[in-house]
Amino acid sequence: MTVLTVKEGNMTNSTIQLQCPRAEGEPIKIPASIEAIGTATQKQLPDEGHLEVLISEEASTPEEAWTKFQAGVEKLLAAIGTAATVGTIEPEQDSKTVSVTLRGDREVFCVSAEITIYFDIENFGSVIAAMAENGVSYSNILFTYSDKIEIGPELLEAASKDALIRAEAVARGVGKTVGRLVSIQIGRTERKSLGFEEPIFNSIQFQRTAHTNFTIDPRLFDVKMASTRAHVVVAEVTARFEILD
Repeated sequence: MTVLTVKEGNMTNSTIQLQCPRAEGEPIKIPASIEAIGTATQKQLPDEGHLEVLISEEASTPEEAWTKFQAGVEKLLAAIGTAATVGTIEPEQDSKTVSVTLRGDREVFCVSAEITIYFDIENFGSVIAAMAENGVSYSNILFTYSDKIEIGPELLEAASKDALIRAEAVARGVGKTVGRLVSIQIGRTERKSLGFEEPIFNSIQFQRTAHTNFTIDPRLFDVKMASTRAHVVVAEVTARFEILD
């Protein structure tokens, strides 16, 4: 009778003793095994985005320029309402150094700022419609991916099955079969890009005057996700199995 002492790496001062019956002098046989890596993927479409808005106001005095700029910001905030959030508003000028510009033969004072608008993709249509209705110009639309998709039980189960299928395929190739599970380990979550197409949405051109008053259906700007660039979340599982004759 041979006694093997196995130290548990995650346990302090703890050992497990396994008694392995074998003939005296017979070498210990380590069962043949195979290790396979299984993966499973879940598609992730853009779920967030942002765009840029330039607010620039000018007037004959610095005070009037600031007043008009603040009114423009308030108009922007009222337009988007709760459909989006606004990043930090940092004018290029401060209240003491409002820039002066020549317009023909007259001087005007200007206050301006590039403002980033952040939105969830389901609110994209409402944001763009609000911009158009209020005569606010926008640019640099970018759709982004959050980390909302996590590795769930279903994805891990699929990755585990994939590891088993791969191990069985290799075993069959050498005329063997797969036995009991020896060990299994969950790998790191990975995110990959699958393509390069951008989300498709309708774009409009409009002209607005002081007397123009119209409402735009936000559904005109629904994002068509069928051909959009997608990310995939990849779950990875490494499993080791005994190989049987």
